[in-house]
Amino acid sequence: MFTLDEIAIVHHTDCGTLHFTNEGLSEKVKGTVDKARWADIEKIDFGANKDIKESVKDDLDWLRENPLIREELKKGCKGFVLDIKTGKVAEV
Repeated sequence: MFTLDEIAIVHHTDCGTLHFTNEGLSEKVKGTVDKARWADIEKIDFGANKDIKESVKDDLDWLRENPLIREELKKGCKGFVLDIKTGKVAEV
């Protein structure tokens, strides 16, 4: 039987999620649909990020708080940022 012992969260610099805001994208989408759908669109988290390191930390927090992930595996979670210009990886 295969057992997973570690989880690595890897995000990268210049990620597309850093180039928009949830609010800005919501407004763009609302401009393409009937006004009756706007309330639904305003509830969507489009995944925008302001800080890639914080995004990794948020994902690690989510993993560690998730009741569906066994405790031993939570201890093996690590986060990294890949710098796409240099190819270097830094642990967060």
